[in-house]
Amino acid sequence: MTTLLESRLEEHATPTAPHVRLAPHLLDCLRCPGCSTDGPLVQDVRAHGAEVVSCTHCGSTYDHPDRILNLSNTAHSANPVFEQEFDDWEHNAEHYIHEPNSPLYQLLHTRKTKTFGITGCDAPIVLDLGAGTGYFSHYLANLGCHPVTLDFSPKMLQAGMKSYDLPAAVLYATPPLPFRSESFDAVIANGMLHHCKAQGALGAVLSEIHRVLKPGGMLYVFDRNGAWAGRCLHHFVLRIKELMQNRLTASASASRHEPDFMLEDLQSVLDAGFRIQRQRHISTLPTFATIVATNTLKYAGWPRLASTCQTLARPLLGILEQGLAARCFTVEQCLCLSKTTPESANERRVPESTTPRAVRTNRGRHT
Repeated sequence: MTTLLESRLEEHATPTAPHVRLAPHLLDCLRCPGCSTDGPLVQDVRAHGAEVVSCTHCGSTYDHPDRILNLSNTAHSANPVFEQEFDDWEHNAEHYIHEPNSPLYQLLHTRKTKTFGITGCDAPIVLDLGAGTGYFSHYLANLGCHPVTLDFSPKMLQAGMKSYDLPAAVLYATPPLPFRSESFDAVIANGMLHHCKAQGALGAVLSEIHRVLKPGGMLYVFDRNGAWAGRCLHHFVLRIKELMQNRLTASASASRHEPDFMLEDLQSVLDAGFRIQRQRHISTLPTFATIVATNTLKYAGWPRLASTCQTLARPLLGILEQGLAARCFTVEQCLCLSKTTPESANERRVPESTTPRAVRTNRGRHT
């Protein structure tokens, strides 16, 4: 039976062209979703001339129209939150492909990449998980990395392939991840963990990230920081979106299924086998409010006015990003986490500087 993901991909895809070779680093990382073995998976040429990826163990075949490897599964097809978010991302793909042109997007992107500190030294293989259009994969490729771009939205991946010529793109809904254990030097979770939480899959996804990372590999997270003021502002924004949903032509993160990413969720990340190496709070309340206001102008049909407002506001907001980089004044955070072993479980605790006094009192003294 054709799944929701497969049907959407087929609607917009062109037939797989003959002799289109997938990136070697992608084939080396793959695990067959059909039999959950390491295969290996290889490219075969069929009688009609098109190429598919096939598992040498179970014989399952996977096509790659538009150079997007379709490994789609049905794990979330009956999840109403998944279906709502899937429809939102499909509807807003055109917005996301233009979003990196925004001055304030670039302001936060610069803060984010400086915190992560990723370089192309030794050509690391990086999984960009829940990558959307793959802009961050494009950034990584320009650094000399070998990114693998994974998302569940065919329109997102097709837009990204058209705009960025992504080296390796995979259509898939997780978990489990269709990759071999210890196959990636790093994993990027760029604004996607709170969506995993919404779908009830946070723990499973974190376990899979830990599995596919090499020993000592890095997990780079960008997500909300759970601060009180940021949560209030975010809930206000969601309410405005709900009231205006019939008037706006598009809306980034349109889904109303957007839970906060709280300190206990960060603790879940640490409990999954990670240790914080670096943390920075970004996207101050003024920056976030300006992005929301100007995006609303853009969705309402005034993109030039929105761009002009962002350009004028960027110098001041850039100063505020430097001066108000504390959790209580910001909405989001960047985290650099290293993969650890189960033996270090007692050391994996949210740092005292991150944990509010009330939480510390309830939990007792952290080790």
